[in-house]
Amino acid sequence: MKLFINILLLSIVFIGCSSTKSNIAQVSISPNTVSQEKNINQNTKQLSTSKSFIKDIFTFKKKTTLLYSSNKLGKYAIDATNVSLAYLITKDKPFDLEIIDMKDESWESFTKALNEAKQKDSKNIVAVITNASYENLIDVGGVENFNIFLPLINKNNVAKVSKNIIYGGVDYQKQFNALLEYSNNKDISLYDNSLFGKILNNQLEEIDNSLLFTKEIDDFSGFYGELLDKNRKKLNNSTLFLNTPIVKSSILLSQIRANKITPNRVLSTQMNYTPLILSLTQADDRKNLIIANSIRDIDRQLKENIANLGCDVVYDWLTYSTLVGVDYFYTRDNRIEPIILDNQVQYGIELYKAKYHSFKKLN
Repeated sequence: MKLFINILLLSIVFIGCSSTKSNIAQVSISPNTVSQEKNINQNTKQLSTSKSFIKDIFTFKKKTTLLYSSNKLGKYAIDATNVSLAYLITKDKPFDLEIIDMKDESWESFTKALNEAKQKDSKNIVAVITNASYENLIDVGGVENFNIFLPLINKNNVAKVSKNIIYGGVDYQKQFNALLEYSNNKDISLYDNSLFGKILNNQLEEIDNSLLFTKEIDDFSGFYGELLDKNRKKLNNSTLFLNTPIVKSSILLSQIRANKITPNRVLSTQMNYTPLILSLTQADDRKNLIIANSIRDIDRQLKENIANLGCDVVYDWLTYSTLVGVDYFYTRDNRIEPIILDNQVQYGIELYKAKYHSFKKLN
């Protein structure tokens, strides 16, 4: 049975994600699983006068649309689809999942996608989109008629908040505040030149009164020895915030040690909570590293089903927050979903040391 479900899910994913043009792959899973058939047979006598009741139960399907652009997300589009299907299969109830794959995140694509969702009478939408395209979405006429969950966007990072939208992105300001407990008040921020890197640096600047120096890291060199050596005095005995993605962070950590620079602490947020940092750096490179994490542990069986489809709900934020979004529209399982306050998901924060082969939670 388990093998059958996995094959079924994988076939659905490849059908739903193969096209680069805007399309809809409708997924309707029959409730006639083995366990349900057994239960029905055991209770046929008691429910013989309630056939219409049984029919109503099995024909009612909660409908949700998963919206993204696979051209923009790449492999993460498949991850978002897989985690959604794994969650719904685990619930063992009938469901109707619409998958809309846009060609891009333009206003025109959002307009077309919402029109398609409207035609399918699907008002609940998990939109896996980036900060850069948020304005395009909320400018679509009639967007207020949908219930929308945004796994990657935090309320604090948008200029205009919509009451029909739940914001499911990480609260990086809260993560920074938790990390600042380990600051020695000699803070430095290194950030990359992406929109996200600049957002992180700006948020840190807003709350950190001890920030002495910030520096943008370009995308071209891959060698930061000269930059580090030039700022050696500032970096030594500092609290260094790495607002850079995993590969750049790993290079920086390695070159900091190679250049015999000794910051007091190295701090980073959710983007570097990944086992890749354990494999891309040496243990001595990261001995002073502390990382914030807001991914909550979930049900063991669900975690196993998700892992069987090649998805990571332990370290991957997109996968985890997409799961939270789908659950929001189905059962709102308190084992999965954090509190939602003023349209923003309130994730908890835990701090970890990157040890030799794993992360260790700080007390």
